[in-house]
Amino acid sequence: MFLSMWISNAACTAMMCPIIQAVLEELQQQGLCKMTREREYHIVGNNKKSGEDETPYPSKVTLCYFLGIAYASSLGGCGTIIGTATNLTFKGIYESRFPTSTETLDFPTFMFYSVPAMLVYTGLTFLWLQYHYMGLFRPKSKEAEEVKMGKEGAEVARKVIDQRYKELGPMSAHEIQVMILFIIMVIMYFTRKPGIFPGWADWLNTKDIRNSMPTIFVVVMCFILPANYAFMRYCCGGGPLPTTTTPSLITWKFIQSKVPWGLIFLLGGGFALAEGSKVSGMATLIGNGLVGLKSLPPAVLLFVVIIVAVFLTAFSSNVAIANIIVPVLAEMSIAIEIHPLYLILPAGLACSMAFHLPVSTPPNALVAGYANIRTKDMAIAGIGPTIMTMIVLFIFCQTWGLVVYPNLTSFPDWARAGVLNATV
Repeated sequence: MFLSMWISNAACTAMMCPIIQAVLEELQQQGLCKMTREREYHIVGNNKKSGEDETPYPSKVTLCYFLGIAYASSLGGCGTIIGTATNLTFKGIYESRFPTSTETLDFPTFMFYSVPAMLVYTGLTFLWLQYHYMGLFRPKSKEAEEVKMGKEGAEVARKVIDQRYKELGPMSAHEIQVMILFIIMVIMYFTRKPGIFPGWADWLNTKDIRNSMPTIFVVVMCFILPANYAFMRYCCGGGPLPTTTTPSLITWKFIQSKVPWGLIFLLGGGFALAEGSKVSGMATLIGNGLVGLKSLPPAVLLFVVIIVAVFLTAFSSNVAIANIIVPVLAEMSIAIEIHPLYLILPAGLACSMAFHLPVSTPPNALVAGYANIRTKDMAIAGIGPTIMTMIVLFIFCQTWGLVVYPNLTSFPDWARAGVLNATV
């Protein structure tokens, strides 16, 4: 969860899968769990045939661990603006549609809004996975009997992780520099315009500096700083002249092969789709068609929006759904005269609550392929997290959200002015 707040949830899941695999293998060797379930048999004619050619399906313990990683990565991404592509999507659409908005989605305010709910999501999801797969609160269940992990199992898992950590060796100069740049980036996010004291963006006031500037700065520094300092030995007279070029912290070759270009085109295409729907009038037409929802109380309307967003993202890419639903909600909020952020922010977060199918979000697809998780197993396991996250998100938006953004209960003047300007 914590890692996914700062890096892509797909990258976080891909990084954690081998670690979970190693821990489970060690637990299986100690006789504390089974990683796969027994082969299933099916009838072919009059003969009972086993699926020997099929990859064994994961056991309930394996499902619990790998789905826990996928769910934690998705939920952790809700904690920060940069945590998931969905957050970047609705932030970009909101700021382009309402450039004069006084309720901005800056880094510290967004964390203040979403992190408390994120912690509750993750805790409840942990309890659900324990209940569903390991027999928590059900000591006589079959799941509880299969899981023998107590203090002995925890000690084995700790030893495995310690061993993997020791195998990494000491931190290299490359890793130390990346860690320092990461810390600098986080500090720059929080000190850009903190509000309680002048930030560095207030001093550099010739341009409107947004949250993208710290990220771009760190990326540029990664191309400038060397990966090692072996050349310093020659400069100080203590070593031979290097015969090869010292690489930078990151190279274009690495970028070209590792960056998910498809996701970048998906984000850019989504912004183009949102702008096209606004210019063509399609979003306004759909928003005006939903004026009938004005008769609903705002709380009921918010819950309906959350349910629709969660339902749609269960069957399609959450980034694509965010690109479709956020522009419509922006126009609908203007048509029914409700604060745009009151609907857009919960809907954007709800698009990350994808727990049922591999297609919904990259973490689901990664663990499904890595552990050979069947779609029906993932769909059943996602029922609990889906219900819990919808309820918690709704409650927090109605309570904590109004503390962070106290003006959400009224229709703002800047939105009304935007309507008049669009009409003219």
